[in-house]
Amino acid sequence: MESHYCRANTKNEFLAPELNLTTMYNMYVSEMAADKKKPASRSLYNNIFKSLGLKFFALKKDACGICLRKMKENPKDESFLTMYQKHMDEKVKVRQVKEEAKKMASENPKICAAMFDLQQVIHHSSIFYKRRLANYNFTIFDLQS
Repeated sequence: MESHYCRANTKNEFLAPELNLTTMYNMYVSEMAADKKKPASRSLYNNIFKSLGLKFFALKKDACGICLRKMKENPKDESFLTMYQKHMDEKVKVRQVKEEAKKMASENPKICAAMFDLQQVIHHSSIFYKRRLANYNFTIFDLQS
């Protein structure tokens, strides 16, 4: 799964959360046995796995509600698939606009290209039942720097 909302470009690839290292290794051993080959040791398998930058779950901030539904349920109805495709097309367009704005800002010092992000909502439990208080971590990032 590619990074969707994460600011930093991650080189990690995320595998299905139902998997784990033991399951993957057992699948590998079964595959090697079927091919009548000797499997690598568990420690070597673990080292190679880590060097490939593989992870077993995607962070929640990396996926929106539409993408999470697609990953979890994999719905087949036509209306959802149309909406999902439109969503993915919009994601690509937004990234293109962001790159164009960044390029324009770097070429012209009179142009400021900024990115806004509502990173986190923190609810304060000490007064939560008296009055709902939440902090919004809203950041503005200059794309030029």
